[in-house]
Parts: sequence; structure tokens; C-alpha cells
Amino acid sequence: MESLDQLYIDRLDEIKSAVQGSDQLAAYLETEESDEYLELRRAFEPHLHDLYQVVADEKPMQLIDLENKLLDEELEGLYLPKILGYTILRGSINDQYKFIRPQEQFKKVLAAISMSSNFDMLSRRIGQTVQIGFALSSDIWITNFIQTLPSKRVRDFLTEQKLPKYRELPTRRLGYEKYKRQFSDLNFYTAEFPFELKDLRVFYPELKNFLVQRILIDKSAANLDSYIEKMMKQKEMWDQWEFVYVLGLISNYFNFGPRATTEINNAFNTSRTENPKFEIVYFEFLKELLLSEIPVDSNCNDRISNRLDKSIRDDFSKYYGLMDVLHAKGWIHEDSIAAVREFYEQHEGLSTINECVRLTIYKFFSKIVRNLDEADYSQVIELFKVMTVYIGIFNNQHFNQATKKRTLWFVKKFNKVFTDKRGKEYQEMKKFISSTFQELGLMTTKEVTEFFKTRRKRKVATS
Repeated sequence: MESLDQLYIDRLDEIKSAVQGSDQLAAYLETEESDEYLELRRAFEPHLHDLYQVVADEKPMQLIDLENKLLDEELEGLYLPKILGYTILRGSINDQYKFIRPQEQFKKVLAAISMSSNFDMLSRRIGQTVQIGFALSSDIWITNFIQTLPSKRVRDFLTEQKLPKYRELPTRRLGYEKYKRQFSDLNFYTAEFPFELKDLRVFYPELKNFLVQRILIDKSAANLDSYIEKMMKQKEMWDQWEFVYVLGLISNYFNFGPRATTEINNAFNTSRTENPKFEIVYFEFLKELLLSEIPVDSNCNDRISNRLDKSIRDDFSKYYGLMDVLHAKGWIHEDSIAAVREFYEQHEGLSTINECVRLTIYKFFSKIVRNLDEADYSQVIELFKVMTVYIGIFNNQHFNQATKKRTLWFVKKFNKVFTDKRGKEYQEMKKFISSTFQELGLMTTKEVTEFFKTRRKRKVATS
């Protein structure tokens, strides 16, 4: 982690001075009423938020120092409820929706709020946040934390936020996911980079989350070059799957300066030849990527293709050579279909690398179909004809069912627009589904009939 740049410190000091000299603070100190504190918030929290987002975007490794400086009492607790939420959502959780490791920054910010002279005002805004934070924490952690606080009133308040309903996993999961959605458009992520093998597994979950979030919100990796360069040089990490996953993310999605790029390329190409498990792990990573919400596009392909030492004739060269063809000519082109067939037949059908090929083709198809209007139904029919060829090449039920599901998703949209069952459009679509889906064994005659069956609305009973 880094110390906050002086220009940000200066900006924070300006806001702090403005808060202390403001009419809004004077009015609040005079009355100690919630309406006056609300006016103070309205006047200054937008400025704190803007500063926070600038640092998060441009200097993410300085966020923790910024947060610590925002704990200053002269800021009167402004923006702390929001930061408390950030500290929770940055933490990585396991499949039981519990923190993988205790969140010290959550503890530090909550302690500052608990000790604040403005606790009465802040407590009205942190209830849900504390409830979720405690739900993700262990009972012993919560008990130990609360016992450190001197005020019985504060201890009682926090104890009340430990809700019994969150002992149940489904409720805990639902509460967390619902809470998380409130922060979906904000950037508050940071993470530590491991430079020793012993730290790799510890830091990996939050580092992965940090990188994924920057990808999803389309933020660059500017100012991370030194961290990437140093991490890539740690050869003792290269045979660890966590390292391969980090290497995969930064290789597919970020651009770096010359020195960091050299180290990335060296780690990638050397691992191809020296680590027997590298290829297996990398394509497992790629499979996970293709199954996620993260886009895997031509930019990803270009970055990896440019990193590869093409003189090494392995499956990396072959796979990304195939991807070069698909992205250059398009997946519908007959040359692309021929290239897929040749590559696919050289590998076992259920191999991970072949699954990556199937997922790539499906994603091409799905993306187009999702963005077509109902009036473009003829394009869907033509696209499905191409998918029929791939169905024959792959001979894979998961691929078949995914293709069927995406096509029927479009047809359901289509049926809501083209409601005239005697109309040309409706008849063309019904004929297409009936003949093609039955021929491929994707639907039976009964299932087709049921799918296009008109659902009669139930009559409302009158008394």
C-alpha cells in the first residue's frame, strides 16, 4: 500500500478547513439536531466522494491511507458510513458467505464511528451495513470487538445489529447480495500484491477481486506497473495456480509499460515450457473466464497473441492461432468453421481446451442474439443454421442445450410482439423451431406444440 499523494492531502485539508469554518457545522453544533447534520452532509459529502473516486480510479493503492485520513475528527464523521460499506464489500467471502480472513479496515472504521462525538447521527446510517458486516464475521470476532468499546450505549447498539436470521446461509446470502447492489456503480477496490510465496494464497482472493472489478468498470492498471513487475519476478510463485490466474487476468485485460510487459511475457512464455501444469491451469482459468460475466473479446485475444512466443509449437500457439482466425474472419466464415473443426478433432472432446472453443463460439452467437430486435428474427434463423454446423462438430449436449436456451429466449420475446398466429412472421418462426429443433433432437413434437400453445388468461371470479 502507498501513502496518499500530497495533492490529495492538500485537497482533503481544504475540505476539512471548509467543514470547520462552515455555517452548517456552526448550526449543527448549536442545535445538535439531525436536520442540521443532514445539511452538513449535503454540503460536504459530495466533495469527499469526488475525491475518493479520483483516488480509487487513479491511485487505488492509496485508498487505505485516504480512508485512514478520513477518520479525522475534524471531518465530523462525514462519509464514514459509506466507507464502512466499502470495507465490507472489499473483503473476500467463501461459499458460506463468511469472510475468508478478518477485515481489519472494517474494524478500524467501525471503531472510529463508535468513538465519534457524532455517533448518534452516524448510527442512524450504519445499521444495515453493520448487520451485513457482522453476518459475514465470526461470532468470536464480533464479541471481541464490541468488548473493546468503552461506551455501554454503543456496545448495546452494536450487539443489537447481530441478527439471528443471518445465521442461516440462504438469508445471509440474500442479504449480502441485496446490500452489494447498492454499491454497484462505485469504485472502492484495492488490494495487496504478494511478493513472497507465503503471501500468495493469503492475498489472492482480494487481489483477484480487485483486478476483476477494474475490468468490469473499465479502469486501467495505471500506476500498478511496479507492483506487477515485482510480482512477475517471483519465480517461486510461477507453479502456483493462484499466480497463473493473476497472470491470466493481467495478460488478457491490461496494458503496462515496457518493463512490466517484459516481465509478464517472460513469466508467460517460460512457464509454458518449464511448468508442466501451466497449460492445464491456464485453460481452466480461461474456461472460468468464459463462463463469467467478464467479456472475452478481440482485445483479450490480441494481448495474449502478441505475448506468445510463436516459435513454441504448443497448444497455446494452436489455440490462439485459431482465435486469430475467428476474430479476423468471424465465426460464421467457412474458413473459421474449417479451422475449428481441424483444431477440435485434434483434442479430446471433453478436454478443457475444447470446452473453451465451444464457449467461445457460443458467446459469439449469444451476444448477437441478445442484441437483435424481434423484427430481426430472420437473422436468428440464419445464425442458428451456422450453429447447427457447430453442433455437428462438437457433439456436446451442454453446447446444444445452451444454444437451444438462448434461441428460445429470443423466440419468447418474438412471440410477445408477433401475436398474430396466422401472420407470416409467426408461421416462419414456428416452422423453423418445429423442423430444426425436432431434427436435432432438441425438442419433441409435444414440446414444440406446448411451447407455441396460447395460454388462456384465467377469468376473474365475480361474486
